[in-house]
Amino acid sequence: MMSTTLDVEEIKVFLRDAVVRLVEEPDSLGDWQDDTKLDDHFNSIIMVNLMVEIEDKFSIVYEPHEITVDYFSTIEVMTSFVMQKLSSSEAS
Repeated sequence: MMSTTLDVEEIKVFLRDAVVRLVEEPDSLGDWQDDTKLDDHFNSIIMVNLMVEIEDKFSIVYEPHEITVDYFSTIEVMTSFVMQKLSSSEAS
């Protein structure tokens, strides 16, 4: 299991790379930042693939209410979500 000793930047690097790899037209992201809304660049297939990559990389399990674009709208939101899941899994 991954530890929360991962720093925030390591998580962001993974997420940025995954988004660029999965989005059909990465150039359409333009000069995007960690707080850029990504919803318009995701379809259901990209969302599922992103969720699976995050799940595999960080050994997290999603609750049914977490399977929504709200948790994946920006790199900042995704990073916070992963950090929260990692810390709650360590507390269990």
